Amino acid sequence: NKSIFGTMHLSTASSYNNIASVLQMKGDIDGAIMYLRGVANIFEKKLGKNHPDTALIYKKIGVILMNMRDFGGALVEHHKALKIYEAKYGGQHAEVASSHSAIGVVLANKGDFKEALVELDVALAIQKSVLGKKHATTQETVHSITNVREAQRDLR
Repeated sequence: NKSIFGTMHLSTASSYNNIASVLQMKGDIDGAIMYLRGVANIFEKKLGKNHPDTALIYKKIGVILMNMRDFGGALVEHHKALKIYEAKYGGQHAEVASSHSAIGVVLANKGDFKEALVELDVALAIQKSVLGKKHATTQETVHSITNVREAQRDLR
């Protein structure tokens, strides 16, 4: 698509995203991140820095960085996504909750259980309000909070 549409076209971004997925599955994490950053660059220029699709790419990069144990980098990406979602949707939206949850998971993996619980509690409150108490995503957050509390107790 790059040769047909050029380097800054949304179809090129879609191809980059697909390549990133394949590279990630093959274990080439650095290559995957490089392509996802290319997607982010195209989205920033074509859709805007505050577009939800741009935020989604930041979240994808954040998940990969967390799995690489680059917690600082993961937090930066998830906070960028959160800022976009809050500006676009306000504070009471499932995507805002999802970002708070992702930040909480990164913080928990980093060992910062107190701050992780703060983020997860925010996510849970939004999810209960927007999705309901019985929604699968709400229940996943409840499970994450339980896991963090257990990890916290294990350290005492």
